[in-house]
Amino acid sequence: IRCWQYSGRSGISLPGKSLFLLIISLTVLMVPLMLIWSFAQRWRFPDLLPSRYSERFWQLEWDSILSTINQSLSIAIITASIALVLAVLAHEYRIKYKWQVPGYIIAIPMLIPQLSILFGLQVVTLYLSSDSYFFWVCWAHVFFAFPFVYLALDGPWKSFDTGLTRVALSLGKSPFQAWWKVKMPILLPAIVF
Repeated sequence: IRCWQYSGRSGISLPGKSLFLLIISLTVLMVPLMLIWSFAQRWRFPDLLPSRYSERFWQLEWDSILSTINQSLSIAIITASIALVLAVLAHEYRIKYKWQVPGYIIAIPMLIPQLSILFGLQVVTLYLSSDSYFFWVCWAHVFFAFPFVYLALDGPWKSFDTGLTRVALSLGKSPFQAWWKVKMPILLPAIVF
């Protein structure tokens, strides 16, 4: 019996491949079933599909769903923007002053169990002010998003040729203009990604 070769060896099927495909297919099948279930008004046990459909659930819950989606999107946009600005500032600070925070300090939110950190954040909010919930939710998300954004931008920032900004500075551009006109367009794909 001949088998296809993968990287120089005869290919054998992986033992978990069928289990993985089963789990993925069940997960994909759940989405249309949940959509049908949300429109079902009457669905008796042996029936394959509901006998009656209704938009009652969506009419009752649409206002709260829409407000939840809006709040989630606003928290996500604010958190991602703040984490991105902080990561860019941290990388620029590292380059300008030739000093960087050790990697394990940045990775603390990823390494320490999150419940203990969230308990500490909750204690801090009780001491300072617990009235502005939106601010504290955004702060907790930034606390966990910043390390991921920082590490995602670490490779592009280290591989950037600083000679390009030195040339722009030698041609009379201000440091901000050199960053905005030279460095930003080159690193924009990494920032946007």
